[in-house]
Order: sequence, then C-alpha cells, then structure tokens
Amino acid sequence: MSIPQTGFEDLHRWDHPSRYTPVIPATPTQSARSQAPFFTKQRLAIYLSALVLFQIVTFNCCLPVVRGKFIDFRAFYAAGYMVRTGHAAELYDYDAERKFQSALVAPDARALPMMALPYSALPFVPLSYLNFKHAYIAWFAVNILLLLLSAAALAPHLPNLVSIWKPAPYLLALSLFPVCIALMMGQISMLLLFIACVSFHLLQRENPVWWSPIGDGVTCGDDRRTGSLRLPPEAIGEIVEVFRHSLQDLIAQETRGPVSAQALQFSVSLLERHLERRIRSAHAFLHA
Repeated sequence: MSIPQTGFEDLHRWDHPSRYTPVIPATPTQSARSQAPFFTKQRLAIYLSALVLFQIVTFNCCLPVVRGKFIDFRAFYAAGYMVRTGHAAELYDYDAERKFQSALVAPDARALPMMALPYSALPFVPLSYLNFKHAYIAWFAVNILLLLLSAAALAPHLPNLVSIWKPAPYLLALSLFPVCIALMMGQISMLLLFIACVSFHLLQRENPVWWSPIGDGVTCGDDRRTGSLRLPPEAIGEIVEVFRHSLQDLIAQETRGPVSAQALQFSVSLLERHLERRIRSAHAFLHA
C-alpha cells in the first residue's frame, strides 16, 4: 500500500528554503535605534540614583544592628585603643579583647575577635581618642571619602562611562551593595579598595612609579634608568624567607598564650603566600 504524498516530506532537509528566516532590510530609523546605546545620560542617572536610594534605605533598615554595637568596628576600635595604651601584645587574646570591648563599647559576654593582621589596628589608634559613637561617624566619613577617591582614580580608565555622564563612576561606586555592608559594619574594605585603585592607576602610567624592568631583574623607582633597587628573580625566595623568619621572631617575642600565637602564625602564613604570589606576578607581568 503506497503512502500518500503530503508535500512536507523535505522539510527536515537542512537546505530547505522554509528553514531560513527571510531577512527584512532595516529602515534608517531602526538602524539608528539599534546603534544607539541603551544607557543614555537620563537613563543612567535614573538607574544609579535609584540604586543609591536603595542603599540608603537598606542602611536605615539596618540601623538597629549598628546601634547594637556588635559590628566589625567594635573589634577595630578596641584594637586601636589597645595599641595606643600599650596592650598590643594582647591584640589576639580573646579574654583581653572581651574585657576592652565591654569596657569601651558596650558590655557583652562575647567578643568580636581581631581577625585582621596587626597593622590593621593602626588607622584606629587616633580614633580611639573619641568615644565609640563619634569614632564610628568619623570612620564612616573617612570611608565615604576613600570610596570617592577610589572612583576618581578609576574614572580616567572608564572613558565610555564618563563620556555618557561624568558623575557615573562615583554613583556606581556608591550603588554597590557590598559597599553598604562595609560602611555599616565599619570595615577596612574602603581603605584596601583605595590602595588597590591608586596602585592600578599608577601602574597604568607610561613610567610606573613603583616598578620598572631593567635587564633580568626588577627595579624600584620612578624612572627606568635610575632605579634604586634591583631585584633579580632568584632573590624572590630569599625575600619571602627573611620576611617569614622576621614575623616568626615577632610572634615569639610579642605573643602570650597559644590562641594568640596560633592566630598570628595563621596570619603570617597567609601573608607569606600572598606576598610571594604578588612578587612573582609582578615579575612575570614586567617581563611578558
């Protein structure tokens, strides 16, 4: 018995004309619309302003957490006071941290441990002359300033965004949600961000301020011909080794108790690996 022909037997063929969508030429108006950027100045202003407003609302909703004073700034503030008053050796002692935090900030049976490296307490030494509330407000203002300076350092490297609207990099920085959390908790993220952005800006210059290659090594200085220090590749391991032994000696002299020593040794190992990676990355980048 023969199967009747329906006329659709060849539709499965890849070269059948019905498998192709007809191309309709675009009109000049449609071509202009397709080439125009979606984010115009007005749209970008509305979008970023709405995100900044959302950040403000989020911060206001989290004010009870700030008033509770159990935030990251609690640990940094107490650490700055401990360094200023000669208790730096107890910086990673949990009982000492709980005592100082309860006396300086608010009584609590718990303590927020100092998890950052010891030098992180230095910016909070001058803030320890103020009470906790005023110190928090001052650090909040400093963080806002550092954030805006970070955006200013990156603005020259964002020509497309700046060409649409000059304030865009600043509002974009303020609209990032992690920024709201860092500001609310009183963290040191803005300081690290500022250092990273300024470093990136300086390294993009024709003659970087910090590093420039000479021969087989790396030279530190502001000119390729007059470097002040030549760092050959084989010296990288020696620098890391000296750095590690120096910090281990510091741990042996300044720490008291197993918890304090363990915390500092963990920080040293992380910093050692980070330093080695950064030096090797810089050397590879400069000789690429």
